[in-house]
Parts: sequence; C-alpha cells; structure tokens
Amino acid sequence: MLSAEAARLIDDLEVAHQDVKRAYLAWCPTQAGLVENGVGSDNNGRTSDFLKRERCAALGQVTRLRNSIIRSSKELDRRQTYELVREVYLVHPSFHEVWWIDKHFEHDHGSVLHNRRFGLDKLMRYIDSKNSSRVYGSVTFLTRYTLLLENLLSSRLTVSLLDVPPDQDALRSNVDEIIDAWGSGTPPTITEFAREMPVLFSVIHTLLEMTDYRALSIDRLLDTNRWLSGWAQCSVNEGPLLTKTSNLSRVELFQGLPSLEDQDAIRNYLRRHYAVSCKDYYHLRSSAPRIDLVVAPLEVDRPRRSRNPVVKGDPRPDIIERIEHWRDDRGLIRYPEKGVTDGGRQYVCFRYGDNKKELHNLIVIRQDTMVGLELKDLAKKPPFDNPDERSRVIDRLNRELGMDLPLDRTDRTVPFPLSILETPGKFAAFMAIVDSVMAEVRKYEWA
Repeated sequence: MLSAEAARLIDDLEVAHQDVKRAYLAWCPTQAGLVENGVGSDNNGRTSDFLKRERCAALGQVTRLRNSIIRSSKELDRRQTYELVREVYLVHPSFHEVWWIDKHFEHDHGSVLHNRRFGLDKLMRYIDSKNSSRVYGSVTFLTRYTLLLENLLSSRLTVSLLDVPPDQDALRSNVDEIIDAWGSGTPPTITEFAREMPVLFSVIHTLLEMTDYRALSIDRLLDTNRWLSGWAQCSVNEGPLLTKTSNLSRVELFQGLPSLEDQDAIRNYLRRHYAVSCKDYYHLRSSAPRIDLVVAPLEVDRPRRSRNPVVKGDPRPDIIERIEHWRDDRGLIRYPEKGVTDGGRQYVCFRYGDNKKELHNLIVIRQDTMVGLELKDLAKKPPFDNPDERSRVIDRLNRELGMDLPLDRTDRTVPFPLSILETPGKFAAFMAIVDSVMAEVRKYEWA
C-alpha cells in the first residue's frame, strides 16, 4: 500500500511526464526530417536527442520528482520498494505499453530471452565463468524487463516477483525450461506466457538473492538516463496524453484489465479510469511536414577536413601541471613520456591485469586545451563494460562540474575545456570522479 505522500508524488510525476510529451509535440514542428512529423517509434533516436539535449523545464520537473520519490523510499523494505517502482513504471513506460500491448509484449519477452548482451540465453555462461560484471549487468537488465512484463500481465497473475522464493538448485533447469518453452518454435501467446511467469519470477528472485538484491536499488531502477531519457522513447513520441481520474492505485487498476489480447477492450477499460486523448498526436502527424532546403556545394568545392582535432579554448599549462602532479601521486603513467603525439595529445595511462607492458588510457589532454575521460578504453573493463555504468560517470561529470556532456557518448572520449577545472573545487571534483573510476576498475581487475 502506497503512502499518501508517495501517491501524491507519483501523481505529480505523471503530470510532469505528460508535460514532457507536450513539450515534445511543440518541438517537433521546429524540426526537419522527422518521420510522420515526429509521431511513432521510427523517431526514437531524435526523441532521445530531445530528451537529452533540449533540457526542457518539464524534464527538469520529472527529475526533481524522481529524486523526491527516491528520498521518500529510504525506509521501505524490498517488497515496498518494488511495488513503488511498479507504480512509477506505470507512469512511464507501462501505460503506453499496455495501450499498444501487442508490439510491446513481443519486444519485452523477446528481450528477456535473447538480448544481445544480457538475455537469459547467455546468463548461465556468465555464471559458470564467474564473470561478475556480466552477471550484475544481466540481473539489472532482466529485473527491469521482468518488472515491465509483470505490469503488462498482472491481470492474469496470481503471484508477484518477490512472492516466488529463490531456488538456486533449480536455477539452471528453470532457465533451460524458459528458453525451451518460449525461445524456440512458435512464439507464445500473451496468455501462454502469463501462465509460465512464476518460473521467470523464480529465476529472477534467485538472481537477486545471489547478487544481494543490488538490482532492486531504487536508484538503479529509476536511473534517469535509462528510465526516461534512453528507454521507451515511444512513450513520448506515440502518446497518448492522459490523466488518472480513479482513486485506485495504478497497480490495482492494471490488475483489473478485462483482456490481454483485445486492444479495444483494454482501451475502453483504461478510458473509464483515465482521461485519455490522442488528438494532439493525430494533429501533429497529419500536419504539413517542415522542409528545409539546403543547397550543398559541389563535391570538388568542399574543403578537405583536417585530421587534427579541433582546438576549443586557450592552452592551460597551469591546469595540466596540476593533473600531472595528481598522476604522479597515484603512480600512473604519462604517454608519450615527453612531448605529445602527432595529433597533439598526451595521455594518463595505467597498467592492468597480467600484461604489465600494455598501457591503458584513462585521461586524454588535447592540444593543451581539452581534457576527457577515455571511456572507449574503460568500456573494455568491468564494471564499465556495462554502458549504464559509463552513463553514470558522464552524468556525475555533468552534475558536479556544471556541464552538459551528451549522455549517449558512452563508448568514446567525452572532452571538455580544461578551463572548467580552474577553481580548486571543480578540479578536486573531477579528480575525485577519476579516482572512483580507477577504484572500480581495480576492484574487478582479477575477477
């Protein structure tokens, strides 16, 4: 049972989330090249750009409410936390998924079985090889999608995830049973899948127990980068707009769905408990598209691009010297030993694992003006082989240094002007972030 305060915060979150959708609808007419003027999942990439870069006021309100929800949940036990997060996910994205249930069920259950990195079909390999970072990544991923499936199918379930006890002895056979039953041959119907959900619950609860319930952290389940900006963008670009009118909780409402396969019956039921409208999306889709005519010069007239990096700012040898003192204090390595590379770079490097001859890049300094973390190299090492972990580093850089680095650049350098580190506080904050990154890398070095 949600507290009155939690219920109020989630209602406010829903209002703010609808304001994000309205801001997106207002943004689309200013853009060229959108499919159907921005309506539909073919625009997911552009929707991510909007969510990550436009920094609309409504998105800031969602983040503030999300933080308030997290603070209000500190004293909750696991079951209460899980029920709270289910309610939040019914704001985004589960209402949208039920409104368009066919394609979302197919995506969600397919992701659980065969995701490229974290599907059930790869899980036992990670466990057998004791690849702890991949196991943790799998548990977080699978918990999220199991939560989504429970929200979609709750009207046909008699148990919830945490009702089914963990069973490590049966883990392998249960995983095999799910893959054999759902992962080959004719895909299961929604009803058939719902009937076997307790087996999936047993697998996920076992994994949670094995990993000390780390994936049930509300901070992880409501991580802003994944939960809103980089996940289920179609909940923003497909609609509908809605307002809950019932006094029942969202979990209670969705447990009362009359059907899982009759889309009209589902929508008629939801309209009795929500004020729902798609007209703003229909109007946008049917509007005349914006066309920007750009006349490109002939190919022969285009200047060749320089291979040298763009210099953005003034050289700051004073700040470089402070980084070098920090580097030497930590026993890290400079490359090249003297001077810079042909591209005007110097690197802070470290040695890793058994091979003590190979250097691994940690920080790059470009043209004496820019500095950045080398996430491309870090992505090869746990726990930063998980893109969520790299996104958290970028988010922390943004929060603590007052920047706006793109959150989707998790597999490359994220450079910024050295001048940002001019004040002692900003410099200390940056080096503390790098220290924490190195501490995590060392923790998994011999895993």
